[in-house]
Parts: sequence; C-alpha cells; structure tokens
Amino acid sequence: VGVQSAPTAAVQSAPPPVEYKLPHAASLLPGEVVVGSSFASGSLKVKKATFVKILVLTFTNYRILISFVDHSEEFILFLVNVTFDILPYKNPAKKNYQLTCKYSNRLLLRFADPTEVDAFPPTFAAAKEKSAHDKVQGVRELFPAPSFELTRWGGIYNPEKELQRLGYDESMDHWGISNFNEDYQVAPHYPKTLVLPTTVSKNCVQQIARNSYMKRFPIFLWGIFDSSLPSYGAFLMQSSRPLKSVYEFNEGENSVTAADFDYFEEIWLNYNEVRPRNPTSYHFIHVYDTGPADEKLQDLYLQYCKYTFLELPAAGICEAVKKLFAACEAFNTYSDGPKWANLRNGVLEWKPHLVNLLRTSYDIAAEIMQGQAVVIQAGGLGFETETPIASLVQVFLDPYYRTYNGFLFLVDKEWSTLGFVWKQRDLFFLFLCAVWELLQVFPQSFEFNQNLLISLMDETYAMRFSTFIYGDQKALYEAQAQKFVPVWAHLACPEVVQSFMNDAFVPLQGIFPRVSMNTSFWWSFLIRNNSSYLVNERQVRNALTTFLENPTPALSIKKTPVLTLCENYWEAMTELQKIEILETRMYTLPRNFELLVNLVELRLDCNSLSYVPECIPERMPLIQHLSLKMNYIKFLPNNLVKLRFMKSLYLDDNVIEFLNLKGWEENSLNVLSISGNKLKHLPLELALLKKLEILDISKNQLHSIPSFVLQSLTELKKLKLSHNNLRNIPTAIRSLSKLQSLSVEGNKILDFQVSICSCSQLEEINFSHNFIYSLPMEFGLLTNLRIMVFSNNRLSRIPYSIGACVSLIKCQVDSNRLLGVPINIRKCKALKELNVANNRITRLTNALGQLKCLQTLRVEGNELTELPATLGSLYGTLTLIQADYEKIVFPDREIFEQGSSAVMEFLKETLQSYVPSYRMKLMILGQENVGKTTTAKRITKKWKSKSQFFQELGDRNLSTDGIDIDTFYFPFQGEERSQDPTSMTKKKVQSFTNKFAAKKKKETRQVELSLWDFAGQDVYFTTHQFFLSSRAVYMLVFSLVNGQTEKRLEFWLESLKARVDKATIVLVATHVDDAQMDPEAIEQRLQDMRSRFLKLYPGSFYFAKVMGISCETNFNINELRAVIQDLTCHQRQMGEEIPYSFGLLETMLEEFKEDLLKSKKNPNHLT
Repeated sequence: VGVQSAPTAAVQSAPPPVEYKLPHAASLLPGEVVVGSSFASGSLKVKKATFVKILVLTFTNYRILISFVDHSEEFILFLVNVTFDILPYKNPAKKNYQLTCKYSNRLLLRFADPTEVDAFPPTFAAAKEKSAHDKVQGVRELFPAPSFELTRWGGIYNPEKELQRLGYDESMDHWGISNFNEDYQVAPHYPKTLVLPTTVSKNCVQQIARNSYMKRFPIFLWGIFDSSLPSYGAFLMQSSRPLKSVYEFNEGENSVTAADFDYFEEIWLNYNEVRPRNPTSYHFIHVYDTGPADEKLQDLYLQYCKYTFLELPAAGICEAVKKLFAACEAFNTYSDGPKWANLRNGVLEWKPHLVNLLRTSYDIAAEIMQGQAVVIQAGGLGFETETPIASLVQVFLDPYYRTYNGFLFLVDKEWSTLGFVWKQRDLFFLFLCAVWELLQVFPQSFEFNQNLLISLMDETYAMRFSTFIYGDQKALYEAQAQKFVPVWAHLACPEVVQSFMNDAFVPLQGIFPRVSMNTSFWWSFLIRNNSSYLVNERQVRNALTTFLENPTPALSIKKTPVLTLCENYWEAMTELQKIEILETRMYTLPRNFELLVNLVELRLDCNSLSYVPECIPERMPLIQHLSLKMNYIKFLPNNLVKLRFMKSLYLDDNVIEFLNLKGWEENSLNVLSISGNKLKHLPLELALLKKLEILDISKNQLHSIPSFVLQSLTELKKLKLSHNNLRNIPTAIRSLSKLQSLSVEGNKILDFQVSICSCSQLEEINFSHNFIYSLPMEFGLLTNLRIMVFSNNRLSRIPYSIGACVSLIKCQVDSNRLLGVPINIRKCKALKELNVANNRITRLTNALGQLKCLQTLRVEGNELTELPATLGSLYGTLTLIQADYEKIVFPDREIFEQGSSAVMEFLKETLQSYVPSYRMKLMILGQENVGKTTTAKRITKKWKSKSQFFQELGDRNLSTDGIDIDTFYFPFQGEERSQDPTSMTKKKVQSFTNKFAAKKKKETRQVELSLWDFAGQDVYFTTHQFFLSSRAVYMLVFSLVNGQTEKRLEFWLESLKARVDKATIVLVATHVDDAQMDPEAIEQRLQDMRSRFLKLYPGSFYFAKVMGISCETNFNINELRAVIQDLTCHQRQMGEEIPYSFGLLETMLEEFKEDLLKSKKNPNHLT
C-alpha cells in the first residue's frame, strides 16, 4: 500500500487538524497516551485500484496508528512500531518519510508541505539516532506494579519454586539448587542459581563449563518426580556441545579431564538409580545434538550417552524467516506484481523448518513420556537451535506451560534467564509459530489465545522492554538496577490479561497429535496489515452477505474462522437447507447457529469438535445427512436418536471407543460410516438399524462381528470391514442376500468362507492383505462379480470355476503363490484387467488370447521366460503389459524397451507370419598380434593355400581397428525346431522365404555366421563390452610363443562372466609351429589350461574345445571350422521364429545401404 500526495482540490477538502480520538478498533496500552494527531488527504492504492481517502495519523508516546476514514467505515490500516528513514526526493522542498517495521510493514509518506513534519513527535523523529537503551528509558515506570513476583533481575523464573511445582522434595537427593554461579564467573550466560546434580563439586562444574561452547554446560530444565508414574525419573536438560579442541585433540588447557566424565557419570547414575532396569544393563541418556554428525563427539561419552544429530543450522532458519517477512511485506504493501507467487515461495521455504521443529519436539516429548532422559545440545557455532526445541518439548509435556502464567514462566526461563541471544530472534518467531499451530489443533488446551503470541512477537522488535534486549541474567540484573521495565510488568496488567484469555480453555495432561504435522499459515500475524485481507473473518461475512442478498439453499465456508460472527447473520438464514463448515478448526458451533432449524444437510468435517453439539439433535430435527469426519469426538450423545429423518451419518476419523445406538430402531438410517475410530466391539443394538444399506466400520480395533448383527441387516448392500483384527467372517453373512460390495482387506483372515458365495448379488469383493490359502469351487456361484481383489495372500491357485464369473471386469491376485492361470479364465469375456504379478508362474495359458476385452496385463515378478503369442490377437485392445523383460526371452528385451505397443505389434506379427532364423555370431577375442584376423580368414576359407597366405600377408602384421565383421555360410546340420501342437497354426510367407534364400544364393537352411574380429589393442577394451551378447559363440585366441597373451585370457573371461551368462567358448592357441614343443606337450599344456579354467569358473562357461592351430601351415584349421559349425548349429537360438516384418525390414535396410554405396555416400550415417 502506498500513500502519495493528492491533487490540490483534495488537500483543500481535508478538515483542519483537531484532536483526534483513537479508531474504534484500537486501544491504548497501559501507560500509553496520545501525544498528537494529523489529518491528510491521500490516494490509497489497493489491487491496482486507487481510492481517495482521508488519512489519519495518531501519535502516542510509543507508536503511530494510521487509519483512513470515510462515511461508511473506519478501521486501522497499519499498527506499527516504527523507525524513520529520510528518503531523497526529486523536489528538495519536499521530504519523504518511510515508516518501517522490521518484519512485515512499510509505509511511505510524502508530505507536500515540509512544515507537516512538525506533526511528528520528537521522540519518533529522532528514533533513528536513538539506541535501544534510550528506547527503554523512554517508557520506564509507565506501568503499574505487576502481579508477578519479580526477581532481582526483573524475571519471573524461580528454580526453587519450579522444583517444588514438579513435585521434588527434600527427601530426593538427586537434584538440588546450586549457587556455584553466584558471581557469574562459571557461566556468564547462565543465572545465579541452577538446578544441578547434588553430588557434583564446584571444581567439576567449572571444568565442564570451561570445556563447553559459550560455557553452557548441561543444566536441568524439567523432570518427572512422581514415583507412581511409569516415566518416573525421566528428565530434560539443555547444554552446548563441548569445544572441538576437547574431543578432537584432547590436549592443552581444554583437554578432557576426569571432572568432565564425573559430571556425566553423576547424571547417569542418578537416572539409573530411579529407573527400573535389568541388573545387568543400564539406561543411556539420549543426547539430541542440533549440529552435524561427529563420530569423535559421539565416542566421547559413549558409556553414558547415545547421540542423535539433528543438523538444524540457525542460519537456514533465519534466512527463511527473512524471506518470509519480505514476501509478507510485499504482499501487505504493493497492489500489483508477483506478490502471490513471492508469498507462496516464502511460505514453502519456511514451512519445512516449522514442520521439522514440530516433529522433532514431538518425538523427544514422546520419548520422555516413556521414561527416557534427554539432553538437548546446541551443535556449536551456527547451530544454536536448542532453545526452540527445548521450549516446545516442555509445551508438549507440561499442562502448566499451556496456562497464561506458565507460558510466560517458560518464555522467561528459556528465552531470557538462560541467555538466549536476541540477535537470533527469528528462532523465537519459529517457536511462537509452532505454539500457534498447536493452538489451532488443540484450542481447548491453552489458557491464552493467539493475541498473546502476537504481542510477544511485537515486543521483541519494539525493544521497549529490557526482557528482549539483554541476552543473559547478568545484563538483565544491571538493567533492572536502573529501573528498566521488564515485559512481565506489561503482561500482568488485568486489562491486558483479559484480552489474552481463551474462554474455551480445558486443561489436559498432554497434547500428542494423532494426526500428521501439517502446518498452516499464520495469516493473523503475518498479513494482518493488508487492507484487502485485514481480517479473514471479513471474507466469511462477505460470503454470508452474498447469501442473504441472493438466497440459495446451500452455504459453504472453508478454512475461515466463524466463531466471532454476529448472531444476526444466522438469524437471517433460517431457511438455509445445506451448510458446510470445513477445516476451520472450530471447537464449538457459532452463537445462534441453532436458529437454522430447516437444515437438511450439515457437514462439519476437519474441525476440532470434541463432542456432537447439543443443538444439532435438539434444534435441527429435519437433518437427513450429518457429517462430522476428522474431529475429536469420543462418543455419541443419547439425544442423537431424536433425528428421526436422518439417512446418513458420517463419523470417520474421530476417537470413538463405544457406539451407543439404544433407541435407534425407529430411525430410517441408510448409511453409517464410523471408520478410523477406536471401536473394539460392535453393540448388538446395531441390529436394530433394519434399513441400513451401507455400513463402514473399517480401520477400528474389532476382533469379531456378532452373527446376530449380520443376520438382522438384510437390506445391507455395502459392507466395509477393512483394517481390523478379524480372523473370520461369520457364516451368518449368507443372510445378506442384497450385498453388492464386501471389503475385508488388511485383517487376519485364514479361510474364505463358503457362506460368502451365497451372496449371489456380490459385484465387488476385496480380501487383500490377509492369509487366505485357497478359494472354494463354490466361488463360481458369484456370477454377478465384477471386481475381485485378493492381493497379498497365500493363494496357490485360482479356482477353475472362475469361468462362471462371466461379469468379471477386474481380477487382481498379485503377490500370492500362484503357479499358473486356469485355462477356464477364457470364459470371462468381459475381463479388462488381469494382475498376477509377483507370483510363481512359469507359463501363461494361450487361452488369454480369447479375452477380447483385456486392456491391462501385469505379470512382472514371476518366472516367465516367454509370453504366449496368442496375445497378438488382442492387438488394439491390450494396451498395457508389465513384465520382467530381463527374464523373458520371447519377445526380446529390445522390443520390451520400446513399450507395450511394440510388444503387441511383435506378437501380432508372430501370429500372422513367421520365418525361421538360422543366424549366429562368432566373437573372436584376444590380445593384439596373436593371429585373430588370420584365423578368421582361414575359417572363412578366404585364404585357401599357403602361397595365398604369404602373398597377402607378406612381412607385415594384420592389425584390426575397432571391429571387423565378416560373414560365413554353411549348411545347417542340427535338428529342426519342433512346433508346439497346441499353438495356433502360423502362416509362412513363401515370398519372403524365397527372397531370403535367393539373396544368400544358398539352399534352404543355410546358417549365416557373422565373425566379429575384435581389435586387441588396450584402447578398444572399454568399447568391446557393449557388443558382448548371449546370442553368440566365443573364440578366445592366444599365442603359444607369447606367454603374456595367455596370461591375459583371464581378463577376457572376467569380462564375459560379467556380461554373458554361460557363454560357449573355444580356446584357440596359435603359432604351434613356432612353439618348439612336441605335439604331446602342447596338447597336455592346453588340457591343463582347460582344467584350470574349469576350476576358476565353475558353471560360468561351457569350454567346448581347447586346440592349437597354425595359420601358416593350416594345421587343425579344418577341425576348428568343424567345431565352430557344430557348436553354432546346436545353439538354442537356431531355427528361432521371427516375424516376417522383421526380415522384411532388414532386407529394406540392406537394399537402402547398397543404394547409398552406389551413390558414394557414407553408410555410417545410416540411422
């Protein structure tokens, strides 16, 4: 919001300065007086619209109140604690004053007449030059004597009285009041009196303080001293991490001494003395350190403590707070720009810190309630975040700290007396935000309201009280000696106390949320000064006003407070028939809400109601639909039976333990939903609800269902029993002849009762997450069944009678022990989804191809190696197949990686046509210069004679760059692959077969062997791994005259082992003619090598042959060729059927390549 000078006419219309009273929405603080006022006419910009308003500035001895007035309304636009900055302006005769509040408010005042500056009181005009000391001096002794008993330093924390309040007496000798810090020499940031173990000496305390960061050694904060409680002996302490030099170097003046261990040992002994334990074991003290993990620190007191490192840096929190304040300031100030996006980003960055604080504090408090001793330890420089955690833990634990006096006592103890550094006041804002969150969730558990939190936050920035200026008791004591005023003097005034009281306060022993820590936005503080969103209640009033002007039968209010609305709003809406009040966290209904006597539907979900409001059954007899989900209701009142016309009642996610339904036999209730409560038994009166059609009692603690109840509810159509502790379903369920939906998931059911099959109208059944071993043959009686879910059971088979369930649409039986799918499933013609994932299925039935409506098939997590080709008949219908393509051989992995559509296309083509494939690759591996290329030439018969060998080779060595690929053809010598007699008849495409045979110029059943000659230089090793495949025969070549090449064979075997499963290998030794060894010695050496490799790699490879050759003399070349041909013909991929379209595509690509070569283009550019 910007205020600028208005036109001359507007200035002339402004009234003359006169004494002005405060706006009606404001009130003076104790000791505050009005010292001046000023009128001005200005233009107010709100959401890009400009309004001419009469601006009023009211000055007190403490603050400035800015408002604007017209004939229709009057409200405060800004209420700020300000400092002044004089800004430059293009006209030197004019002065700009910017009023700035440190967290979310900024207003720019431009005065047309410099003399108007005189309207500002001198106290504020010099505010920029004044120090915090002068500010406090300016307001001292404005307040009456407080009702609190103040200490000498102006605080209200008294350790002795605190121990007495906690129940500690003189007979307990574990803790006591210590005056070791009387002169502030031991720990200057701690108070004079401390609660310490009674057995420690002053020397011990001095030593551990000297070795602690900022001398903040462990001190007692809170404990449980009632021996009748199971958590007796638990306590909470606070400290800082030991200095790094202590536990890292352990030398010099700050080395670890016996006194350090004595201190922790005394605490540990006191704890174990009062806590029940096993004589042979001891309880550890749990230390929560806010800093990063440190193993040396963790080992320092290993025998006494266990550590949890929270890693909560203060800098991150402070930075997030600054960004949040800046976003709120822009939101409050400017009417255009990306203010919504900035506000959202600020909230999103701030929210994780708040959630982290709530969850961490909740976990620590819960641990203490179980009897655990806890020390919250600051993690050193930059990690001083222990104070908000310790404070919030005590709010969780102690109902006294949720009272008005107790909360102030806690703030004084943790944030003032114990030396909190107020330069990091953003951490205090974090704590107050967390308390505000708890106040919204538990509005009856706090004696004070949010106004107290807002006031405390305001005072931390205003710095008019010594409490929020000085960071330790020593400085506070000196400030009090000069008669400075602590904040408790202000907060003790009766009129102030009254404004901070919560009328709905009901003390509770503990507040432990059973819901997740979902935080909201503290709008009432952060955007309270935005003129468009000044008070969120105004939005509710506008909604109600709109309803009154344009009456409709329904009204919906969400996330908006409604308790303070004027009664006359409800008086004017007596004809309202439907209302929703959702997520407002209200704990009771607004006043005069009972006047809505014509309500037919009422929804009060997601609030904080702890009981059913009495006015609902007493004043609203026409209600037919009542929803009270997600509240804190514990029981149903007896008078709820008066709602005779009620048809549906929703009580989900409350804390109901007993259901009172006496007298409900005359009600016409059709729907009863009480899931997510704490019911352990169902009342027999439930059987009186004869007209009940839907019953939801899931997510309770039920162990059984009374048979009498099921026999009586004959009109029931939907029954939900999920997530209880049921072990069986009564046979009386056969009485539910109209039952259409049954959900029993998440129980302990062992058997599927045959009586369920008598419910012939069942359309949906869910028994997932139970322990069912089998389904009866009578399951086929459920002919109307549309959805069956039996996930996460122990089924070994699906009954053959499932074929009778002709209406079945969804069948979900994943995560069981199924061995297969019955062939009779083909009769379920309407089936759209089949999920048999995570079972033990090895083969799927071909009958799946007859499910013409099937859209989704999930078979992952089984032992399948192939999919039935009959699925190809579902092309165009079956759109999703989820399977383990790593295990499945047919179709190939490459096809699966292209998605379900490619798989279906492949299966479709497989069904329509196929050709057998007789192809294989021979991978030739080995070091350089061992004769791999020469051997390949010999195998392919391209060098047929010794003269041809020397003619082409000469004196040079053949060296391969990358990979050379050559092709060798020979007749197929193995057995033809047999066809599955149960599979569909496949049509051979003769044209493709003829074209394929003609192209190779060989007879049918010619094997195409591709020889891949891999370069042996080291530089190529990293790329070779990408071409290794299980669909190949491998030849490892080494030289008998070069021992190094033999040693490198293990490298190639390791590479193959990592990438190929059970590869077929031929070991070939070259240069036998140059080995200078007799043939028998060579043969023995090769056999020893084979035996050694068999021992090194048992079961990893199939070493088919080890043989020596000579490419020069052609020794054993023919035998090697015969071995390779035989191994190739007996590979399992020989004769494998591939779709005709795959062969056609290859032919087209080869023809395309030939055309490119003819046109002298680079074939490597093909894609």
